[in-house]
Amino acid sequence: MPCRSRRGRAKSASSMSASPIATACRCPLRIAAKVDAADRDYFERDIKPLLDNPYVEFIGEIGEHDKQAGKRRRRELKQRRDAERPPESFERFRILSELVHQGRQVIELADHRARYALVVMSVLNAFVFLVISRSHLLGELPPTSRTWLIGFIGVYGVVTLVFVFYAVDCLRPRPLHYAEMLGDLHGGRPGPLGILYWEAIAGYDLEGYRRAWSEARMEQLNAEVVIIAYSLARVVRAKYLDLGRLYWGLAGLVVLACALLLVLTAFGLTA
Repeated sequence: MPCRSRRGRAKSASSMSASPIATACRCPLRIAAKVDAADRDYFERDIKPLLDNPYVEFIGEIGEHDKQAGKRRRRELKQRRDAERPPESFERFRILSELVHQGRQVIELADHRARYALVVMSVLNAFVFLVISRSHLLGELPPTSRTWLIGFIGVYGVVTLVFVFYAVDCLRPRPLHYAEMLGDLHGGRPGPLGILYWEAIAGYDLEGYRRAWSEARMEQLNAEVVIIAYSLARVVRAKYLDLGRLYWGLAGLVVLACALLLVLTAFGLTA
């Protein structure tokens, strides 16, 4: 068993009671105490006989360095206990709330990136439209080249529409659909009540919502925040899947626009 330390004054009654307890438990005990001159006789008569024990070690008064070392050891021991113990209910709630907040921030970031991709796509489309609007360039092309160029522009338009669809799908509002996950937890414990997110809250009337909050327990709140965090993670995954496709399409449109520019430049030089 780990060695226990105790500090105090030698005439403390707790020091007298700790010695037989240490013996009964077979737990090593270290006692640090200051013996004043006025208490010397009392220590020799009543306390010292109790220290004649293989499980008890009296180390006397400790200095400032030893005190700081003891504080450091207790702090390290507390850190080890905190690292190994499971989080408490309120700590779980705070962690899960941070996850929900992080999920919402990631969703906002995905929407911002989708809007930025649409802006870049609009600039590219404006450039292509400007080229197409130069009708005299198309008229001067040979018939075969004109056919290829029109087909090229058609492919560009189809690709643009496909990836605009991905942008719209990324930006569209997505309900969490977590109401069906609300129910009893395993082991017969009460399940989440649906009082933390608007989708389920809207199903209550005012009095029912107040009653649900008055009956809510910390375990139920934590269970519901778990569902919300999980549902948000699914939304984030779907949005970033669309966002990845959108940016691959944006890169493809840049390549097509550059190819169109090179073709027209080459034709202008040869003409």
